[in-house]
Amino acid sequence: MKTTSSSHLRRIRGIFLAAGFASFILPPSAVLAANITWSSAASGDWATGANWTGGVAPADNTTTDDAYFDDNGTYTVSLAADRNVRRLYVTGSANPVFAFGIYTLNAPSLMWIQGGSASLTSGTIATVLWQGYRASNSTFTLDGLTANVTSNGGLVGYSDSTQSSDSNTLFIRNGADFTSATTFSIGLVAAAGVNVSSSGNKTEVTGAGSTFSSPSAGGINMGFINGGTNTGRTANNNSIVINDGGEVSTQILYVGRQAPATAGTGTSTGNSVTIGGTGTGSVLNIQSSASPFSLNIGFGGATNNMVTVNAGGEINMNGMSTRVYGSTGNVLRIFGGAYSGTGGKILVENSAKMYLGAGGSVTAKEIEVLANGRFGDKSDAANAGFTSGTLILTTMTYRPTVAFSVGDNSGTTPAIYNMNGGVHSFGGGIVIEESEGRLTGNGTIQGLSAADTTLTVNGLLAPGNSVGIINVTGNLLSGSSAVFNFEIAGLASFDQLNMTGNAAFAGTLNVSLINSFNPGQGDSFDLFDFVSTSSPFDALNLPSLGPGLSWDTSTLYTDGVVSVVPEPSTIGLLAACGLGLALLRRRRNY
Repeated sequence: MKTTSSSHLRRIRGIFLAAGFASFILPPSAVLAANITWSSAASGDWATGANWTGGVAPADNTTTDDAYFDDNGTYTVSLAADRNVRRLYVTGSANPVFAFGIYTLNAPSLMWIQGGSASLTSGTIATVLWQGYRASNSTFTLDGLTANVTSNGGLVGYSDSTQSSDSNTLFIRNGADFTSATTFSIGLVAAAGVNVSSSGNKTEVTGAGSTFSSPSAGGINMGFINGGTNTGRTANNNSIVINDGGEVSTQILYVGRQAPATAGTGTSTGNSVTIGGTGTGSVLNIQSSASPFSLNIGFGGATNNMVTVNAGGEINMNGMSTRVYGSTGNVLRIFGGAYSGTGGKILVENSAKMYLGAGGSVTAKEIEVLANGRFGDKSDAANAGFTSGTLILTTMTYRPTVAFSVGDNSGTTPAIYNMNGGVHSFGGGIVIEESEGRLTGNGTIQGLSAADTTLTVNGLLAPGNSVGIINVTGNLLSGSSAVFNFEIAGLASFDQLNMTGNAAFAGTLNVSLINSFNPGQGDSFDLFDFVSTSSPFDALNLPSLGPGLSWDTSTLYTDGVVSVVPEPSTIGLLAACGLGLALLRRRRNY
């Protein structure tokens, strides 16, 4: 039989208030509580007195009795009706399977997991506080479409001033649902304590329809060193795994958090979120938030924390923004999955990194990489750019002074940089690499603070998403492998590449007609603007025209213009016809 001191509960309550759990106030008990312990290792119904110590089941109310499951092996506990109990404890090596069918167990004070590996396979547990795992090596599993937990807030891994809480796991599987109405933490170290840890704790959401949500402004904290000045506290290697169609939804997510910055020598490192990798449709859904940054990686000095999106995974930002903080080793990694951040910003601070590769895609309104940050697809700190995947941006500010590369001349998965309008600024220019590098869309490329820069094209450049305009504040440098694909849709609708500086052309210019447009004699198209050019294209491929018409490229390297003129043979024929008519008139005059 277990007992819990009132002083300890008051201490827990204080920790929650400090961590943003101010709504959790334990209800007063009008009657001295009884601790009722499940006494049988056999399966049975909750309401059957013989299954409990003393032969009496917990009273069906929310103010008196606490129910304990302790040291009794594996068994199934069922409900035949909704039941109410003040608190629910799973402790020691107990492994109860709660199969509640269509019914609900209400535990309005708290549900406290302190060991064992309990599970809920059907029905609902409703509690004010999910006190997940003050002890270590505990597991709770929600398994099945009808298994649900609703809580006003909670924890997976919580250490107080004297006791660590490590390697605890919450599994949400096969369509189960866990909803925390207020702040939820995975790996929380209290404000007081010396040499305590809350590390290696995990929440895993796997399977289509499986959901975990914390919709309040407090969101989800992972690897959270709370305030205070005591030393030796760690919240390391905690994780969220979203796989095979699972979904996590929250207003705000901290992956590694030390708060405040004067919180002593505690460390929050190696915390991670992994989305996808098996199956499809795995989602981290960041809901609308008042916070300027709703996905935070390495907050307050936390180090080496990572968010990874693999194939089959997606981060849906819903217009919210992401910040990868500048402490060493914090990373946002999109490898094979998608980051959907239309309307939002990604800020990569000094010493932080962002990776894009393996065919992943990133869509955002803006990315800003500070001077000592990196955007690459390798662990090499000097790498800048990406070798595969798709980047769709309205604005880019890349402050490092190394050139930003798109592709790596490997000839494998395309690396596509699609400018969705706006200004794209690079401290060291931008290079479109041979084979798989591609630059598309509309917008302006420039140096920092609107300085001149260089656009180097060794791969493919195709303005617009159909027709469009790319402007370069500075110069164009292209190599023999460069391919420029331009489209003409009408007299006022055609692709353009405009430089304020010089153009060194090379490679191949391909021009095609779209939207059934057929140019006529005298039509001209200003494809390029530049101050001067030092070299021509190696090859020109222009579309076929109507009978008697041809392309005039005589001003392509002076004015950037191609125009439609009569074919030379047509000019000769017209001249001959004109001469014949003149001679005929002359004879008639005689």
